[in-house]
Amino acid sequence: MRFRRGALILGVAGLLLSAGCSIAGQEPSGPVDSGSGSVAGSHGEPSRPPTAKREWVQVLRLLGAHRVYVMAGDDVLHAGLGVIGPGGLRPAPRRVQPFALSNVAGNGDRVVIGGVRDESDPYTDGVYEVAGGRLVQVATPGSGLYAPSVGPDGSLSAVRPKAGVFRFDEGSGRWRHVPASGTLTLPGVAWRDDGQGFSVVRVNSPRSTLITFARDGRRQDVASFPCMNLVLLAPDGEALATTLPASVRKRCGDAHVLTTDGTIVADVPSGWEPLAWGKDSEHLLLARSRTLAVLDVASGEVTEPVRVSTELWMAAPLWGSPA
Repeated sequence: MRFRRGALILGVAGLLLSAGCSIAGQEPSGPVDSGSGSVAGSHGEPSRPPTAKREWVQVLRLLGAHRVYVMAGDDVLHAGLGVIGPGGLRPAPRRVQPFALSNVAGNGDRVVIGGVRDESDPYTDGVYEVAGGRLVQVATPGSGLYAPSVGPDGSLSAVRPKAGVFRFDEGSGRWRHVPASGTLTLPGVAWRDDGQGFSVVRVNSPRSTLITFARDGRRQDVASFPCMNLVLLAPDGEALATTLPASVRKRCGDAHVLTTDGTIVADVPSGWEPLAWGKDSEHLLLARSRTLAVLDVASGEVTEPVRVSTELWMAAPLWGSPA
């Protein structure tokens, strides 16, 4: 079983931001680990899941997740939506498989993607929620919004080139600009439950900088770390993991775990890329060269790596028991 094939489609997220935010919908060159099953369930779960395997159950238990949606493919420009379950990694069911994908994000209860749903859509991103076994459109392709994320309260946000951050008003169905984000071009935003947002300016450059903006309209530069791409906020809102493309690690070093004031508290093991936090804010899902593992941030211990047959780029766990 393989991801869907699509034509090469570049979205708004590919506008000179970073390779990690570009999209295209072609099938990856290699297969992914998969099991039997077809579409069913509220998040597109299979009605007959593949047989559980010990190493995958361990990964999910450490994350406190019953399932993890991932952006998967040999090339970030040709990635599709995958699902990690107790039986391993497999493509998402066809009803929730976008034609092209730019990112996947969530808060443990909701999962959103940026991408193009089908061939008839314009060649720019739309914002969709994975719900009810299908993709529910939240922002239309052509709206200029990309890199959606989900806040702790379930609220949705997305960014627009040279226009900052927009939050979705569920009541009116409108996207409203966050004034503190100004006209910045950002790779995405992570929200804390007090309304503080975290993002990165000058991504992938020697001067990339962690910034915050608050409800009162203030924006602040926090700390600079070379070549940051995105930051992942822990569920408890107390720590951030930096991410950076593999292509720049030789000159920029590896990823870090930071406090929200920019202090380094742990180094991510060399060569590994953070994908998502676990529910307890103590574990990080990591990927490296077709393997994944879980890092215990406090001890620095990494679980035995699990082999997968394609690269993993982003992840969004859904909290729950894998058993």
